[in-house]
Amino acid sequence: MNYQLAQFIVNVFIAIGTVGSVAISLWFAIFSRRERTKITISLVIDMDTRERYVNISIVNTGSIDYRLSYIYFHINNVTIMPTPVQFYQPLPDDRTPIPPGSRVNCLLLIFSFDAYIDNTQVATPEQVVKLLKKGYVIVFTARGTKFIAKFSKRFIRDYSAYRLSKQSIYSKVEQYDGIDETH
Repeated sequence: MNYQLAQFIVNVFIAIGTVGSVAISLWFAIFSRRERTKITISLVIDMDTRERYVNISIVNTGSIDYRLSYIYFHINNVTIMPTPVQFYQPLPDDRTPIPPGSRVNCLLLIFSFDAYIDNTQVATPEQVVKLLKKGYVIVFTARGTKFIAKFSKRFIRDYSAYRLSKQSIYSKVEQYDGIDETH
């Protein structure tokens, strides 16, 4: 075998290895600094006041700090940004860093969430399930990273049960009003 050909082949493999190692190093450098999160949505009840809230729990699962900017709800083909007065416990401001492994909870008042569902008309419990299956929550960080979380089956079930109980209470009030008027 020709010595120059063998040396050329070895140099080609060395060049490929060098370029490959640089590419892999850049890959790890870029993607190890990405913002990552896990978002869960649940329905909670305050034990003292018996008020219901929509709890949005955000956990920083990445390896860097980030700051939360906005939260949106996409329901019934409408994207809604809650105002600060609609929260019992709002998101931290965009100057507060969330370190890796930390959890942030925000509590949205249930009547505000009801208003999102009943945006154009009062929704039946069956319609609520359909709307929530298509809906999701969007959270933006200060760097512009967008996180999307679908409503879990458990949240949909719990919220649907809440709507059914609310509907039965209203129907009992209407029945009571009807009886009261006849006497």
